[in-house]
Amino acid sequence: MVFRRRRPLLRGALVAGAGYYAGSKYQQYQQGQEEEEARISNLEYQQRAAAPPSYAPPPSAATAPGGGQTTVQQLTELKQLLDQGALT
Repeated sequence: MVFRRRRPLLRGALVAGAGYYAGSKYQQYQQGQEEEEARISNLEYQQRAAAPPSYAPPPSAATAPGGGQTTVQQLTELKQLLDQGALT
């Protein structure tokens, strides 16, 4: 008779132990998620608080490379060089 009662108790202990382990792992997971969200919000706050970088203004159309030629003029010049055999 002792052996019959022992198995249900052992099974109950295993179920309780597995439940406790799963619960503690879930709590660790939740805590890690909260810490990660806190770090992300802190980084976002730091980025918003930082001054935006100053970039150099883009070059104007007058100072464009190629001596101010349009794309069509450059292509016609390159086609002429190709026809002359200077370009391959």
